[in-house]
This record gives sequence, C-alpha cells and structure tokens, in this order.
Amino acid sequence: DNASVIYYATSSAVFKSTDAGASFTSLPEKPGGAGSGNIGITSIDITTYGSRYMVAVATRDADAGEFGGVYVLDENDPFGGWLNTNLAGHDVYAVALSPDFTRDNGIIAVVSDETNTFVTTLLSSVWGMAIGNAVIGGITPVSADIAFPDDFHADSEGSMFFVAVDTGTGNGDVYRIISMMAPANSIVTDLNIGAAYGAAGTDVTALAVTGNADTAHLLAGGGGTVQVYASDDGGTNWIRSTKPPTGGGKTEVLMAIDYAVSGKAYAATNGAESALSYSIDYGASWDQFSLIDTQITAVIDVAPSPDYAHDNSLFVLTAGNKNSLWRSTDGGASWVRILTGGLPGIDSFTRVSLSPHYSRDNPVLFVAGTSGGNPAIWKSTVGGNSFSPPKPSRNPATGVPVPIDRWTVINDDSLFITSFDGANGLVYLVTGGGSMYSAGIVVGNVSLSNIVLSPEYEKDKNIPTGNTNGQVYWSQDGGVSFDPLPVDTVSPLAGVLNVAFDPDFSQNKIVYAFSPTKGIYRFVTGKSKNWENIDSVPAVGSTMNQLNLSANGVLYLANAKANGGLERSLNPGYSPGPTFETITSGLESNTMLLGAWLSGNRLWSYDSANKQLMTYTDTLTMPVVLDSPSDKAPGIDPNDITLDWQAAQGATTYKWQLDYDTGFGNAVEAQESGSRASPANLPTFKLATTYFWRVRATGPVLSPWSEIRSFTTRLGTEVVSLKLTAPEAGADKVSVKPVLQWSAIAGAEKYELLVATEPSFATPLISKTLLATAWQCETSLEYGTTYYWRVRAVSASSFSAWSLVNAFTTEPLPKASPTPTPQSTPTPLPTSSPQPTVTVTPPLPPVNLILPSSLAVAERDPKIEATIPAKAPVDGVEQPPAQIVAPGTPQWATWLIYLGSAIFVVMLALLVTMVVFTIRVWRQ
Repeated sequence: DNASVIYYATSSAVFKSTDAGASFTSLPEKPGGAGSGNIGITSIDITTYGSRYMVAVATRDADAGEFGGVYVLDENDPFGGWLNTNLAGHDVYAVALSPDFTRDNGIIAVVSDETNTFVTTLLSSVWGMAIGNAVIGGITPVSADIAFPDDFHADSEGSMFFVAVDTGTGNGDVYRIISMMAPANSIVTDLNIGAAYGAAGTDVTALAVTGNADTAHLLAGGGGTVQVYASDDGGTNWIRSTKPPTGGGKTEVLMAIDYAVSGKAYAATNGAESALSYSIDYGASWDQFSLIDTQITAVIDVAPSPDYAHDNSLFVLTAGNKNSLWRSTDGGASWVRILTGGLPGIDSFTRVSLSPHYSRDNPVLFVAGTSGGNPAIWKSTVGGNSFSPPKPSRNPATGVPVPIDRWTVINDDSLFITSFDGANGLVYLVTGGGSMYSAGIVVGNVSLSNIVLSPEYEKDKNIPTGNTNGQVYWSQDGGVSFDPLPVDTVSPLAGVLNVAFDPDFSQNKIVYAFSPTKGIYRFVTGKSKNWENIDSVPAVGSTMNQLNLSANGVLYLANAKANGGLERSLNPGYSPGPTFETITSGLESNTMLLGAWLSGNRLWSYDSANKQLMTYTDTLTMPVVLDSPSDKAPGIDPNDITLDWQAAQGATTYKWQLDYDTGFGNAVEAQESGSRASPANLPTFKLATTYFWRVRATGPVLSPWSEIRSFTTRLGTEVVSLKLTAPEAGADKVSVKPVLQWSAIAGAEKYELLVATEPSFATPLISKTLLATAWQCETSLEYGTTYYWRVRAVSASSFSAWSLVNAFTTEPLPKASPTPTPQSTPTPLPTSSPQPTVTVTPPLPPVNLILPSSLAVAERDPKIEATIPAKAPVDGVEQPPAQIVAPGTPQWATWLIYLGSAIFVVMLALLVTMVVFTIRVWRQ
C-alpha cells in the first residue's frame, strides 16, 4: 500500500494522484464508452501488479436493454488501454480484484440483467466458467459492494465473501456468498442485518470486513439512511449504531487496519449535515471530524472543562440548520461534532454543562434540549462519544413536562434546574443522571434567570438564584427553601439578574449580582443590610451579560455593545471600592460579546457580530515576582541599587513604588517597559535607611501588586568607611598576638572582623563580632606568616562596606642560643702505671631565686634579692656565692624587673653548668 497513490472515478473518467492528492492526472478516457450514451462508471478497484497497478472499473448503461461491463487497465503496459473483459448482457454495480490477484487473476462483480442480481467471478477468459454464479433473485440494485475476509481465495471452492446490495427501495441487504465450482451455482445467504429492528430488508451502500469469514468483523453502511450496522461473528448477529453518522444516506464505511483491536472506523455520507465521521467503539457511535455540511448561525452555550489546564477540553453548542454540539480536546485547534439535532430521538439542544469533577478520567457531561417535542436531558460518561437515551423532564406529581430554563450541575449524577409554570418560579433537584425529579420549590412569581452553587456547596449548602425582576433568593439548606436576599429590604436591583459567588466566599461571605440597568452589586452575607453598588451604571447602549469570577477572584463581564469589550476587575471585594478596566485589545471595532465562560484564567465569549468564538487568556491574574534586592536585604550600596523583577507573560509595562513604609502613601513611583527600574527614575537613597518596594504590571491590563519587600542601605559610603589603623598596612615583625585597631563609624553598634591567610577571605581563620574598635588576638598566630584582615560596621538593620584589606607579617621564629664548643685536650700517652680512680662529682645544687612572698601593690615595690649558692671548688679553690640585689622600683616596672631578673638568672645558671661540664671533660 502507498498512501501517496490515489485513484478516483467520476461517471465518465478515472484520475490518479501520486502525491497524496496534491495533483491528479487523467487515465485513458472513457472506459467502455463511459460518459456517453447513458453509460456511466459505477465502481473502481485497484491492486498492485508487477511494479505498478492493475485498475478495474465497472459500468452500467441506463438505457433499457443496454448493458455495461468490466474494464481493466494494466499500468505496466505503457501502450495498453482499457481492456474489455467481455461481461455481456449485464450492468455492473460493483467490481473487486481478488486479494491474491497476482496469483489467481480473479475478478468478482455484482451484476444485474435488469431483473435479477448475480455475483459472478472471472478466473480465465469467461465469466462464471470456473466458479459458479450466485443468484440473488427478485431484486435489482442501484449500487452494490463486495468485501473479502482474510481467508478468501477466488479460485477455491468453499471460500466465503460478502456482498451488499442497495435497491433504493429498502429491499437490499448483506449477503454471504460461498463459492462453488461451476456448473453449480455459488451459495447465497441473506444475513438480514435489520431483523433485530423489525426490518425485512435493509438497503446497504457499503461493506467492510476484517478477519476470517466465520468470525469476521463486519460494518455495513445504510443506503437510504446514515445508520451503520456491525457484526463481530461473521454476520450471524448485527447491532446498529446508537449514535450514527449524520447526513442523508449513502453511508460509505472503512475499517482501520487494527479495527479488531482498536474498534476504529470511518464513515462518509451525503446530503445535508453529511460529513466524514469516525468511531472508536466498533461503530456504536460516530463523531463528525471533517467536511461537515452544516451551517452555524450562533453560539448558544459554551462549557470549558474545569480541568482545562490539563485536558484542553471545550464544548460548544451552536444553532444552525440543526443545533450541534462540538468538542475540542486541543484548546480549539480542531473540533469534532459529537451530537446534532435530527439524529434519532433528538429535536434540538438548549444548553450543555459539565460535571464539576470533569476530567480525562471522569468525562461526565449533560445536555438539555427537546426530544419528541418535550424537554429532555442527555448524559454522557465518556466525554460525548456516546449518550444515554433522552430522559424526559417532567413534574413528578403530574407528569407534565417541565421546561428547563436554567440549570447548575452539582456532581456526576445530580443537578438543579429552574422552570416557570406561568405563575411561579420553580427549582427542581434532579438526580439519577436526569431521571428523577423532586417536587418543585416555589421561588418568587416570575421566571428565574440563573442559579449557582457556593464554592463549598457540599459543606454549606448555599444556593442563590436571581430572577427576571431584580430579585435574589437564597437557600441555606440545599434547595429545600428559598428566601429573599435581603429579607426585609427592597432590593435596589432591577431586571434580569446574574448572580455569582466570590471564590473566597467561605472566608469573606461576598456574593455579587449584576443588573443590566443598575450595574454590579455585592452583598456580604451575615453583615450587609442591602446590596452595595461597586460599579457605575453601564454606559448608554451597553448590554452587559453573564457575570463570572475566576478562582483568583478576578471579575469579568461581557458587553454586547459594539466594541464594548470585556469588563475586568482584579479586586471586586476591595472594601473602599474596586478598580474596573475595559479590555478591547484584539477585538474588531464592531465586536459584540455575548456570554462569558471561564476556566482557570482563560475566558471564552461569542462575538455575535462576526460570528466568532473569542478566547481571552488573562496572564496577569498573578502578582509580579520580584528578583532583587532580596527581602530585608541589609547593607545595600545606595549608589548601586537596582529594582529587578521577573517579566510577566503578556505584560508590556510595569509600575514600581518605593516608600519608607508599607502604606505607600508618599511613594516614589514610575512606569517601566522592562523588568528593571530605570536608574534615571530612582530617587537618591539615604544612608542607613530602610525602604519598601513593590511592582505590578500596568499594560495591557493590571496585575495584582507583588509582595512587598524591604531593603536597608548601608551605614556609610566608600568615602566615609572605617579605616584600619594598626598594624599599618604592610607591617612586618608584628607580634604573633597582635592588637588590631580601626576607626569608629557613626551609627555602628558592632564591628565584624575577619582575619585570613588569603585576601579573598574564603576560609577566614578569625571571625569576630566586637563592640570595641580594637581587639588583641587571643591565640598565637604563626611566625613569619602574612595575614590579611578587614572590618565593617554593623547596626541592627544594616552594615557598612568592608574596609580596605590590610596585610601584616608576623615576627620570625626566635633563634635558639648557641651551645659553646668545648676546647680540645691532648690525649695522654698510655703508661704502665695503674689506672687512676675516676671520682664522679655529685650534681650541683639548684639555683635558688629568692623573691618577695607578697606581690601586693605599693607605690614602690620592695627590693628584689636573688642569691646563687657557691659553685663547686675548681682546682681546690672555693667559689664565692653570687648575690643579686635590685632596689625597689616603681609599680609599673615591677613585672619588667621580674621578667628581666628571671631571664638573667636562667642564663647565668646555664653558663655555670657549661663551665662545670667543660671541667669534667678536661679531667677525664
């Protein structure tokens, strides 16, 4: 198969396309004289043959006693033309090439001698010579069709196939043919596809089959009707479509390759409301998707999916020659017609609504209209692919039909409808998917214009309804009773009312009502005494209609006045008074909007002047998102402040505000075309000051204000930032426990100090927050190491810039005192005298440092005495003791004297020890 190759035939010629229909060329003209002498082509078939195609056409002659034939064209023969197969004495109404034509060269045809109908086979040069003809007596066709099951063989006795006959008089049907070898006739069985519906005969235009003959799936398209019949057991049993294709008749059918698994099939019809239709349920129901022969004069109702953001599903009810219900699952890019007036049991439609729980997994919808002249409800649980039979709308007590004026769907099974019996407005609770009605509840004495449910109806059971005389009624018990709202006050409203809830009703208790002549009002249940006007009286000529509020609390109202556009308010519940704006961008100057249907932030309205369904996506219902400075950011350089925010989808202009408090009563503000505040528009910022800021989109429409953020400028500029005073920059030989000092800065409460071995301060060794402007290192730094340090001032809400970075190098590691080298002593020559006795001198007594027992503070410290005992005798000479006497010193020098004395004594002791050691070595 090659989808690029297409053949089609008119009554006189055959055309071929090799580019999927972009262009066509004519094959050799007038097969069998078609197009002249009342001869016309009735059927065409093709099959691959060699490297190209074999084409067969059938003809009939409309003149009595004159007949057509079967002609074939072998495209492998460049010089060949139409070859007459010599089927004489018969008009041919259908021709089909054998599925195994390359092997058996079989051709099967449905023919008539103007009295009876025959099915004949050509396998050699003579029709009916090998396989006997099948006779369908007593009828003559106006059209016919042939369908081969998968196990058919044209040259095998016992092979079965199927034939459809349309007589134009209702006497046709589908027939099973069992091939028999000639001279016996092949066997014919009338399958009587309409028997289950009381039909003795059923004209059939087209036939499709898949599978083996005994268990084949078959589809049969009606001749004089658009009904489709289906069988899944080889034609033994048949059912017809519950929702057939639309049109006048001549229903052609085609199965998808995987029909046995997918149930998908296609149908084409002719006449008014004809179309290409498809089925995904084995022919039980059909939807129109292309070439729909209909007229749309108005949009009656629109129903977007409550889960539109995910399923993109939208239903539209239109008026025209026949009312039609359309469905889109791709946001309106493409549409299928799922229901139309004129189908069995359907007169017309008036409204469509979806379950509030509608989704891909739960596609429940309801349609109201008339059936047999009486009001009825249809329900679908499969997104409109099929519908329940119409359920009549009747008073449960009297059986009198109940017109459906308005309704609201509660859940997948229940809804409220309003009606008027000529004396009273009535509300009915309908359950069972439209089959069971409660007793009507009287609500006023005029007809009701709308009825809505609270956003949390399942909890609070609140139901308001408006009427056509400016009155609102309220039920708090799920529709058991209704009272005027307000109860004891004359309503200021007038005319046909439209009532809507604030989406945050559970918290703010606000409900809105729109009066075409009075404007928009709101009422706070449990608080308000009367309705409060929040919008001025509509301008002269305005025809406002269908109030709607989004889940974000945005109010919309369509205006049917030419170029009236759409009214919008971001804050209808704002107590001082909401802001309204009119949206006309993208609309023609003569646009007249009727209705407003909402899902999420997307709204649909019907332009009655230009007959278009308009869509408005409100991308500015959410606040602008701020980027920088971050909230409560401290220490911002007043000379380097930028206000940045994220670009909002669809926004063209923005406004920012800047103030010292969150009231923005004296705000500095400016308009911007981008997502940053222009430096030219920013004020001069003060030091150590907290600012508050916010942003909103202002074009093409307003967005809500962003969150309010704050930032605080730093304590000082670079010019007046603090200075590092000690150690000086670049100082070396700095103590390993240095004292760091810096200048003070006004407004500082603390100071942050960082010390590191690298100037980036990525891993500081010391990080301190200090109250003073000096600090002594508490632990010893490394000797001979360069350190970097910086400081900044800190207050409760801000900080200064960091100081310049200073560096210092610590003192080098102190050198140890050198050890004296002992003098060399000549080694005595060995003698024969006895070895001397070695006497080990005992260790020297310790050096005693005598210090005062008390270190009490005095004006002058007492003198310090240090006595060193006498050294051991050297060469028999006694050594005198050493004594150190330090006179009293002033108090401030006491510790220096202690330290110096101690160092001196220790060094002297070391010297004595070295001398003694030298003497010992020499004696040895």
